[in-house]
Amino acid sequence: MENSGNRLLSYFNGKFNGKPSGGRREFRKLYNVLSAVVCLCILSVLLLTVSWLPPFGDPDNPTNNELLRKYIEDGVQETGAVNVVGSIILDYRAFDTFGEACVLFVAACAVLTLLQDDGEADATRVSLRATQPPRHEVILRTTSMLLAPIIMVFGCYVILNGHLSPGGGFSGGAILG
Repeated sequence: MENSGNRLLSYFNGKFNGKPSGGRREFRKLYNVLSAVVCLCILSVLLLTVSWLPPFGDPDNPTNNELLRKYIEDGVQETGAVNVVGSIILDYRAFDTFGEACVLFVAACAVLTLLQDDGEADATRVSLRATQPPRHEVILRTTSMLLAPIIMVFGCYVILNGHLSPGGGFSGGAILG
C-alpha cells in the first residue's frame, strides 16, 4: 500500500518509474497555449468594450440622468432617512444591499470554517505530510484567529458609518469577506 502511494505521488510530480512523463509535458504546453489564447480573447473583448464607452464629461452620459436628480432632491423626504446616502442604500436599494451583505457573510463564514481545526488526522493527511515540507499551519491559524475578530469589528464599523465617511455596505462587506 505504501509503495503504490509513493508511485502515485511521483506520477503527479511528473515522473513515473524514474522517467519523465511525456504526456504530462505535452499537456502542460497545450494548457499554456490555450490559457494565453483565452486571456487574449478576454483582453480584446474588454478593450473593445472600453472603446465604445462615451467620452468623459459628456452631458449625455448615463451618470447625468433624471434618477440621480430624483434621489438627491426627493430621497430624504420620501424615505424619511437622515441623509441621501442612507436613503439610497437602505430604502431604494435595500434588496441589493441585503444581497451583498448575505454573499459577503457567507464568504466570511466559509473562510472561518476552513480555518477551523477539526482535531482529526486521517491517514491521507498524515501520509501527505510525511512527503511534503511543512507549510507553517500553526502560524497561519494563530495569526488568522487573532486578526479575525479585529477585522470583523472594523468591517462592521465601516458598514455602520458608511454614510459619514467613505465606505458603506459593500466596502465593509469586502473587509468582512
